[in-house]
Amino acid sequence: MNILTLILCMLMIFSILTYGRMESFRNFTLIQKDFEEAMEGQERAKLSKAMRKIYEDSTASQRASSPGKQMAKGCSKINFRLFVNKDFRKANATFLDNYRNIAKRLMENVFGQRKSLQADLELRPDLFDAILLYLQNIGDNPDTMISSIQVAKLKTLSFDDITLRNGFLTMCEGFKTSKGREVSLLDFITLTANKGPQIHVYLAPREILFALFGDETIVREIQAMRKELYKDLDKENQAELSQTFKETFLLQRLPDVPEEILDFTVTGTRP
Repeated sequence: MNILTLILCMLMIFSILTYGRMESFRNFTLIQKDFEEAMEGQERAKLSKAMRKIYEDSTASQRASSPGKQMAKGCSKINFRLFVNKDFRKANATFLDNYRNIAKRLMENVFGQRKSLQADLELRPDLFDAILLYLQNIGDNPDTMISSIQVAKLKTLSFDDITLRNGFLTMCEGFKTSKGREVSLLDFITLTANKGPQIHVYLAPREILFALFGDETIVREIQAMRKELYKDLDKENQAELSQTFKETFLLQRLPDVPEEILDFTVTGTRP
């Protein structure tokens, strides 16, 4: 074979291989660039989402603590300090009977049909009343009166009656709903000493709202209106929105719930 022809063939082969390599490298570079741009886009989206959440949380905090803002008198939970602390009860004695009814209704609605509680209810049909009375007796005794604000402290109480103890602990341990939500009596109560026994309707959970109003339709209407009020709230209209909220639902409360026990203040905290 002619040597020149051989050299030309080899040069053509090298050229083809080199071109293939260059094309492969170019495609790889383009793919890598697209990938990097996509990753940068995702990172920017994540950062934007995180910054938005920080802004919303900051805004809510500022709205809740702005100078001149009316703060809620009540808690979003039922203040069991009224039962377990004699001094606190003495300062709020007017609400004791009504509060007992609300607390009993909450326990009946949330736990009354739970299988885990049926044995105790068969032995003590007055289980909920008896538990509340026992907590009140603890509060009457200076040696057992609870001064702590930690709700978990209630789980350490030693009941004289084993049925009351089992029933109370069963409610404190709670249960898991079909949707996977864990529900405990401790989710609905507080022992705070910084606020009175008033219940903050604007932030109260659905279960407490039902214990106050006794109607699922009303509860849903309250929850829907709270969302709208939160969107409309600004520095100037808090008092007006709170009054509108109160006028809309005050008369729909249950007969044994006094007006003074409900706090309709609209605040900057997202309900």
